[in-house]
Formats: sequence, C-alpha cells, structure tokens
Amino acid sequence: MNIILILISVLFVNCSKKMNPPVLEKPTLFKINKIDSINSYYLIYSVKDNKKYKIVSKKDTRERIECKNVLKENSYYDFELENLIQEVESSNPLENKPTFPVLSCYVFDDDTKICEENEMEILYKVKNLKGLCLE
Repeated sequence: MNIILILISVLFVNCSKKMNPPVLEKPTLFKINKIDSINSYYLIYSVKDNKKYKIVSKKDTRERIECKNVLKENSYYDFELENLIQEVESSNPLENKPTFPVLSCYVFDDDTKICEENEMEILYKVKNLKGLCLE
C-alpha cells in the first residue's frame, strides 16, 4: 500500500511540473517607471538591462481620441530609441566627453528646458511614439 502511495505522489509531482510553464522575464523590453511632463513635453523614465533612460516626447492632442496603445507606468514596451541630442565626435580624445559627470540642459522651445540626470543615459526619443501613443 505504501508503494502505491509513493508512486501516486511521484506521478503527481511530475505531472504538476509539466503543467506549469516557466515564467518568462522581459529583459529585452523597456519598463516604464515614471511618466512626467513639462509644458508641452512628456518625460518618460524607463529602465532596460539595468540602465536608466529618459525619453522625451512632444504632447499630441490627438492621442486621447485615436490612440489604442497608450504608455502606462509599470508596463513593458519594445522601443526603438534614437539619440535626441547629437553627439559630437572628435579624433582628439581630450575633446570627447569629460571624465567627470557634467549634466547638460537643452532648450526645446521658448518655455521648455530639459536636462540630463545623474546615472541616466543621454536624452532619447522613440521613433514610433507620438505623445504617449505607441504606434
């Protein structure tokens, strides 16, 4: 009788392992931690591969009506990032980025200045993002 109970227990454990699929992580996607705004721009704070990104997107008044995929905090998205600020490259290594952290601010319009932040990559935009609407 004990052998039958042991066999049933082993079968039950093996079957339950096969029925539970492995939990897939989302390491290739950007996680949206915070969405903020300044004047006519959204600031989207995201993380991917332990790197922090600050994405800037111009507000779009049409997004509320026509958008089917609105960005939400604590959600994951597949972005194609583009540098918002052009990097200047030089053959002289002393003219490239300084070795100590310097935060730069950029003027977007008459009322809006957006700055880089400590421990973040430079400012980015997303190709298929209009306001908070991912197309």
